[in-house]
Amino acid sequence: LYSLTRLGDLYWGLGENARSLNYLFQALDLLDKVRYPEMSVRVYSGLGDVYEAIGQNEVALKYYIEGLRIAERIGFRADMARLYSSVAWIYKNQKQYQSALEYTNKSISIRRAIDDQQGLSNSFNTLGVIQLDAGKYDSADYWFSQSLTIRRKLGDFPGIASSLFNKA
Repeated sequence: LYSLTRLGDLYWGLGENARSLNYLFQALDLLDKVRYPEMSVRVYSGLGDVYEAIGQNEVALKYYIEGLRIAERIGFRADMARLYSSVAWIYKNQKQYQSALEYTNKSISIRRAIDDQQGLSNSFNTLGVIQLDAGKYDSADYWFSQSLTIRRKLGDFPGIASSLFNKA
């Protein structure tokens, strides 16, 4: 089960979405036979990632929400934060900015509680992108600056570059 999920993640990272889906659906089939909620969260999240990558946002949202439902039930806060951000990104892409903000704020709340500074910087960056897309430039700049501050403290050079690019 773990190997199938990892292979699905690997092929998604390589952009081989059909192969990724093949492995993730094999993992999903196995999950029908065993109760392993921790792995279920990862499989549903992976399926959401692949469908988002191929532009099928409604299908991606369905899988993200299912993974989130399980993560909430078992109390996996780090996975909840990540999935809240994934759902927010889908809503941002659909120009449903209020929903995107609500889910991003849920992610931020958890990331603060578990002291996930990297995740917090990513969520602040996401807030900036949502505000930018919504035409709220001053707010976008504020959130990009918040993200940049954390990324500098962490020495996250790719993140610093992303935040500076977004502020430009």
